[in-house]
Amino acid sequence: MQNDIGFENKNIWSNRSFINLYGTAFFVNMGVKIYALALPLLVYELTRSTEVMGWVRAVEFIPHIFLAAIIGVVVDRFNKKSWSLVMLLGQVLILAITWISVSYLRNPLWLLIPCAFLMMALDNAYNNARMSMIKQVIPSHQLSIATARMGGLYSFFDAVGPVMAGGIFMVSSIQNSFLVVIALIMFSGLVLLRLDYHEVIDANHPPILTSLASGWKILRENRPMWLISLVIMFLNATGSVFTLQIIFFAKDTLALSDAYVGYLFALTGLGGVVGSVLSDKLRLKIGLGRLFTYTIALEAMGFIGVAIFPTTLSLALSLFWTSMIGIMTSICVWTYRQEAFEKNVMGRITGITGMISKIGMPVSLVLSGYIVNLTGTATIFLICALVQVGVALAIWCSPVRQLS
Repeated sequence: MQNDIGFENKNIWSNRSFINLYGTAFFVNMGVKIYALALPLLVYELTRSTEVMGWVRAVEFIPHIFLAAIIGVVVDRFNKKSWSLVMLLGQVLILAITWISVSYLRNPLWLLIPCAFLMMALDNAYNNARMSMIKQVIPSHQLSIATARMGGLYSFFDAVGPVMAGGIFMVSSIQNSFLVVIALIMFSGLVLLRLDYHEVIDANHPPILTSLASGWKILRENRPMWLISLVIMFLNATGSVFTLQIIFFAKDTLALSDAYVGYLFALTGLGGVVGSVLSDKLRLKIGLGRLFTYTIALEAMGFIGVAIFPTTLSLALSLFWTSMIGIMTSICVWTYRQEAFEKNVMGRITGITGMISKIGMPVSLVLSGYIVNLTGTATIFLICALVQVGVALAIWCSPVRQLS
């Protein structure tokens, strides 16, 4: 089996289409990582309010709830390459508006909020199409290794994005990081133009609601994926709260500079790279279901550690640990979804599961700001840990644990 893995790994890099998809993902996701760190820091600098920071982050996830399923249906009706290029162009325009508003308006918050909403809507639409393209260009026996390699790339972004953001913060204002993100997304579009991608689109589509109902039925018939989607709803809530409030913890409790926060967050990338390398090996040893269950419980240790020991060292270790474990959880989900469904429904399934998985995020993000304001960050970190452990126990008793 190890020899098969090595053979698949070698072949995946001989697939020119995969290399182009990997390249376009490299630039766009690095940009998104910089944006994800710069936006809450900027909002905090403007308002000095954890509540407002929570509201802005919550707004970013609303598209994933109200638009993701519809986006998934629409993506199935268009050429994925052309769709992706349009979405990238839209992100460039939104980022330009964001930079102008922060640079020249006295109160830019009223534009930052709708821009954050649109940025995430476009990013959701782009990622949905890219996931469908992977299913199109990668042979089925290589989907697992391809997903793991993409997961490793996301982790690399986690490392490089914050470092780049930290460097930008040292020499310039936070909003200038948006100009770097614009450049990265434009590079992504240029790489995507090189992709040799052909797709036959059926011109006779049923109504959108009919397609949506069909996708929902297909998902419900796959009980493991349905349960996994519900689990991810809780994990995304705890993960997003931890990621947001750890910034406040670093700034307020530890009094770290913006640049130092960026450098510390680079450890999430290093941990993610380690996790992505280990994921496919651990799956072979213990199975996808058990790996998925174990990682949910183990991630809680990172939340508890920083709650009990509020130091810079514990923060660094927590960021490394949670990202290493978290990427393995994500790779389990992405891999099973790619393996379990046909390519003609991938847009719908990705959209519907994405919608379900994000439902709890806006409410949890907003509430976390008020909880932190009343009781401090330790309380919210411990709550996140308890939720993770409870979810792990529930999934252990489900059919998901038996997935190979």
